[in-house]
Amino acid sequence: MNKYLGVFIDDDQKNFESIKRLFLLKNIQLLPYENLPQDINEIYQKVIDQNVDFVIIDYDLGKQAVKYTGIDVLKNIREQDAEIYIIYLTNKDFVEDHIGEFDQTVKKKELAKEIDNVVRRLTRALSRDLSLKNEREIENNYKLQKEYLDERIEALKEYLRK
Repeated sequence: MNKYLGVFIDDDQKNFESIKRLFLLKNIQLLPYENLPQDINEIYQKVIDQNVDFVIIDYDLGKQAVKYTGIDVLKNIREQDAEIYIIYLTNKDFVEDHIGEFDQTVKKKELAKEIDNVVRRLTRALSRDLSLKNEREIENNYKLQKEYLDERIEALKEYLRK
């Protein structure tokens, strides 16, 4: 069974197959994002529909004749979801204005040799997110139980006053 599920947003399916194999070796499944839409806003909805844990976005999406880049997709996703983990792939040198928009940047040609580091950071972040979600769920359950018990205590007090 795969530990995590991600989606790979790229314009070249040959890239997807090789990267998918790298992640499968680490027990992580990747889904392709095929046929990029002309409307960038449709991408996030599909990401949500696939219920993925993380997203890998390639900078260059020009082979599918869309009017946006991977950084545009990244920013669009971030506007709607600040918590989903994003790995940004590029062949370009790091560009300073991208700081803070993604969780990891990796040069495509270095991904194979960096896969252990990428996966380590990814799994650490996703585990931490899961722990925080569990903690919030426990807190919410505690509050609900407390409210219920407070109501029951008040009802008992009212009954004893009669």
